[in-house]
Amino acid sequence: MKGEGGSFRNRRPLEAGNRATGARRSLLILALLGLITGAACAAIDHEALHFALSKSVPEKDTAIAPPDELRLWFTQEPQDNSISIRLLAGEELVETEPAVQDPDDGTVFSVALENALAAGAYTIAWRGLGQDGHVVRGEIPFSVVVE
Repeated sequence: MKGEGGSFRNRRPLEAGNRATGARRSLLILALLGLITGAACAAIDHEALHFALSKSVPEKDTAIAPPDELRLWFTQEPQDNSISIRLLAGEELVETEPAVQDPDDGTVFSVALENALAAGAYTIAWRGLGQDGHVVRGEIPFSVVVE
């Protein structure tokens, strides 16, 4: 055994209390790391990571005067020529112009209406292909009120 100052004999073995305190400290550190990781994941805007609809005019479930056009904003630019926007009155397809991408903002698409819409319920059915190759689709129900 070593001599004075570096003696192994003078060291106390770990007591149960010291081991428990160390275990509590480790659990506390793991819990804090979990909270930090969870907060970081929650702060991520998941829609910005994937292609999705972010806004529309008309908005979902609104009652509006007859619009001149339909306008959809997406979270990112879709793959070229992948956007489809259809307008339905019940099961019937309403005639519209083709979807046009905004030249200043590639995430915005509009569809001009060929005729004024009559009062009633309508649905915008859209479909697009994200840059990651995922097909995304959705529906936006709205109604037209004529005064």
